[in-house]
Amino acid sequence: MKNYKRPKEAGAQKMSVGGASLIMIFSILCLTIFAALSMTTALAEKAAAQRYADTTSEYYTADAKAREFAIALAKVSESDDSVEAMMKESEKLGVDLNFERINGKTQYSYKVAMNAGGSHISVIMEKDAAGRLKIVSFTQEENSEWIADDKIELLI
Repeated sequence: MKNYKRPKEAGAQKMSVGGASLIMIFSILCLTIFAALSMTTALAEKAAAQRYADTTSEYYTADAKAREFAIALAKVSESDDSVEAMMKESEKLGVDLNFERINGKTQYSYKVAMNAGGSHISVIMEKDAAGRLKIVSFTQEENSEWIADDKIELLI
């Protein structure tokens, strides 16, 4: 008969933390950190995209108003070329119209506000060779100073 060795006690074997367990713990820690960084980056990009969408919407709204005013002023100019008629139409439209004589030509200018920050679209119009009132300059201008966003928000 063979002599078998008897185990000391059931469940008394030592359990050691091996290399595989350490790698698993390190992997979970890394994945958690990368998930938090990804979430922070996604939130920052969402905020930037929303600001861009808002600015674009404001620009095109102001652009449409400025062009509507230009069309209305051009129609008035076709029927009555006087400065008084142009000023009367601008008051009816709610536009602060300015006029100036440069080199024998009358230039009309007005601004349409884009947002509360002071951005606006500036339009300058004058008559072309055919006698029609046309846009000479159509520009977006900023009244506010650019301020860098240098805050760093941390997840805590």
